[in-house]
Amino acid sequence: ITNGLSFRNAYDKALTLGKNFPHLDPAKALADAFAGPENETALEAGQRLGLTCHLPEAFPLTVHLALREDTSFADLMSTNALVSGDNSARGMILALLLHAQGKFDPDAYPAPHTSNDKVTYTPGTHTFSISSPQGQLAGVLEMPAGEVNGYALFAHCFTCGKDFLPETRITKNLAANGIATVRIDFSGLGSSEGSFLDSSFVTNLSDLEAAANWMTQNLAAPQILVGHSLGGAAVLAVAGKIPSVKAVATIAAPAEPVHVLHLFEDKIDEIRQNGSAEVSLAGRQFVIAEKFLAELESFDVKSAFAAIKDIDVLLMHAPGDQTVGIDNAKQLYGLLSHPKSFVSLAKADHLLTQKEDAEYVATLIAAWAKRSIRA
Repeated sequence: ITNGLSFRNAYDKALTLGKNFPHLDPAKALADAFAGPENETALEAGQRLGLTCHLPEAFPLTVHLALREDTSFADLMSTNALVSGDNSARGMILALLLHAQGKFDPDAYPAPHTSNDKVTYTPGTHTFSISSPQGQLAGVLEMPAGEVNGYALFAHCFTCGKDFLPETRITKNLAANGIATVRIDFSGLGSSEGSFLDSSFVTNLSDLEAAANWMTQNLAAPQILVGHSLGGAAVLAVAGKIPSVKAVATIAAPAEPVHVLHLFEDKIDEIRQNGSAEVSLAGRQFVIAEKFLAELESFDVKSAFAAIKDIDVLLMHAPGDQTVGIDNAKQLYGLLSHPKSFVSLAKADHLLTQKEDAEYVATLIAAWAKRSIRA
């Protein structure tokens, strides 16, 4: 090719050199590439030759694409992508061939999209997907209609999900008060990938870090973390790992993640003996694995809290909370360093099922956070 030969002439000449390749028969690859019917499309060739990325299997289709017509780099790459399958190996070989022929100048193509390029979101609700170690996470962004006064990441309560009505009310009201807010389904819940059986408090923290990275790359780095119930414990635990965070607000959070085990304490022995057990939580059935217990029990709360430096913390709790008692707020307040604040949620229930309670919480967080992130 570098001597001005066409792909076909260069390939035919290469066959005459008698080179042996341990895992590749070039002559057979050429024969296979054009064994299909006349006027075969690239898509049809892909189905016939296979779409794997393993080089010996990918080579006949690569030859077919390279030799089917004299085309530009952009057109050939588009065709390769359209054929689908595992197209990376094909793409690399095609790029090398075109570069050798002088049809591809890497410097003429722009660099990939970088994390400094932000998407402009219109006011309202936007859905998106986030890559995490546990798989794709489903997320929702609530974007303010007016001036944005801050960016928040919200963690839902245990087994609740991003579409749980109180969580939706809180995040929408945060946006109504100028705080752009992202909420996600933790892995294994709602529309996110992964198995709840494989999830744990530790994977929740990993999911939050993945969401924070998504915000940094696509929106703005989160300044505020908000968590409800076990989600409150999660945002306290992860706050020290997200450099942009200046404020953390919790709603009915347990002082220690292990507190959640009381919700299915009658099943704990069965989980330990059998490795897992089905439990009923808020009228729904879940399978809890022994890994979940072990990670909750071994999580080092004090070390996590020690990493919270120069972060303003707001603890909100209802005195009559029957699920996570008010003593948890007292314990948290004692463990955390200043700056910290506590607000009583009066007669609210644990899940904030009353609309006015969710709205009050959101309004309070927004007013407090605006001041905290300016400090």
